[in-house]
Amino acid sequence: MKYLFILIASILLIACNNQNIQNIVKEKDLIKENKIKEQLLFQVLENNSYLLIESKLFNDKGNIIKHIIYNSDSTINNYIVIDYDNIENIVQEASFRGDSILIYKTLKHYNDNKNVIEEVTYGADNSIDVQVKNKYDSKGNKIETVYFNKEGETYVYTSNYNANNKEIKSTTYNQLGELEKTYTYKYDLKDNLVELIEYMANGGIGNIMVFKYDKNGKELETISKNAEGKLNFKITKSYYSNGLEKEISTQMADNEIITTVSIEYNKNNQITKQSSYSNGKIVNSVEKYYNKKGLIIKEVNVDDNNNKTVKMFKYN
Repeated sequence: MKYLFILIASILLIACNNQNIQNIVKEKDLIKENKIKEQLLFQVLENNSYLLIESKLFNDKGNIIKHIIYNSDSTINNYIVIDYDNIENIVQEASFRGDSILIYKTLKHYNDNKNVIEEVTYGADNSIDVQVKNKYDSKGNKIETVYFNKEGETYVYTSNYNANNKEIKSTTYNQLGELEKTYTYKYDLKDNLVELIEYMANGGIGNIMVFKYDKNGKELETISKNAEGKLNFKITKSYYSNGLEKEISTQMADNEIITTVSIEYNKNNQITKQSSYSNGKIVNSVEKYYNKKGLIIKEVNVDDNNNKTVKMFKYN
């Protein structure tokens, strides 16, 4: 069951954040283009004074190298430092408390194709918490992941691909080396994923996911059901004529509550408003404002009780 929840969470995260990810990529280019070194985020208080809550430092390529979170008294609560290699791969991410005591540190190693072959996370005492090793085929497809944790447990995940480098089968093994789950993937003639079936260790079906698309290959619907046909979740999407996501609706299990997210954009395809609804009733909205250079300068968040939070961005 835990793999189903991981799968659901992943799909919901992708569904809700796909355009946000595009915005982040665009922001990185804008940071680089405008030679921004620092972004400051303030919360506007009731007396119209500004409270610094976050700051980000950037390198010459627009990558974040330090992210600081502040307390209400302007002292540092925690911060993250990120190091890159000369081709912009993240090689180390370290998180610290406000007093600079280590919380965790993650090191990443890559092959010549920029694929992560090893990722090691250390805890506050510098002992290994998690170690992940990946293997790839000659085409760059990940074929094996071995996961180790500090409890001494080892989990293995393997994948097989077709001639078009599409994953057609994946398996998971527990710390005893026993088969836990098998997933099979089917695609249409355009290489869109149309079906994913989860099999249990005994060969029985656990869950089935079906995907539907429009003529342009845009995902319209994702439905997940268990072996008895009971709904796990359903996601539907609609799009603007330019292909950007317009609305995403989610229904979990047989719950009658449908959560909907609607998205609006400016002429530069940047998100200007994102509203969340529950059965048609608005529960949250976020409006974003940009300067002439395309950099975000203001964000207004309103909850279902009409409480407003205003954040301002400044750049150096």
